[in-house]
Amino acid sequence: FPDHSVIAEEGSRLLANSEYAWLCDPVDGTTPFSHGIPTCVFSLALVHNGISEFGVIYDPFIDRLFWAQKGEGAFCNQTKIQVSEASTLERELVGLELPRDLPYDFSGLRERLKKKRAKVLTLGCTIYPGMLIASGEFVGNIFTGAKPHDVAALKVVVEEAGGKVTDLFGKEQRYDKDIQGCVASNLRVHDELLTLVKDSLVKI
Repeated sequence: FPDHSVIAEEGSRLLANSEYAWLCDPVDGTTPFSHGIPTCVFSLALVHNGISEFGVIYDPFIDRLFWAQKGEGAFCNQTKIQVSEASTLERELVGLELPRDLPYDFSGLRERLKKKRAKVLTLGCTIYPGMLIASGEFVGNIFTGAKPHDVAALKVVVEEAGGKVTDLFGKEQRYDKDIQGCVASNLRVHDELLTLVKDSLVKI
């Protein structure tokens, strides 16, 4: 696809006026990977005019291929998947990754989640807990980074499984340029997560 842009963690090729972009993170979870912790995945997304149209996430340790095409549902290998029906954060798994890419301090967010009795996990990556939202294991994932390759595949995989993915402020965003973080959820707890993010936000 010589007319398509490529946006990737290990190197990009940006073409002016390109409608399509491939976003790739070959190892999301570099730190866990380098220490032999199996919470890292390969991620690839096709974005058209800023909208995620197709996403692939591969977990090589359990041989799970999560994938989705816009309007066609989400799958793990050949099995259709859907998000959890949980309507509360209490006793539910929520991923939390707080890189310092954005000019905000979210240090109080973990404590606010714990007060809601959520089970908060930081796995050293954002795509892994995000893909588990799509399969019903997690109810939410909060990511404060700015790189679109960390979220582009999640956008289509989670939403095709019945969930929701927005920026940290509840807005839609393009995935062919830097992003304003990400809140991904099973939809039912999305507004609650956004409120916790808003209440924790401190401008730096």
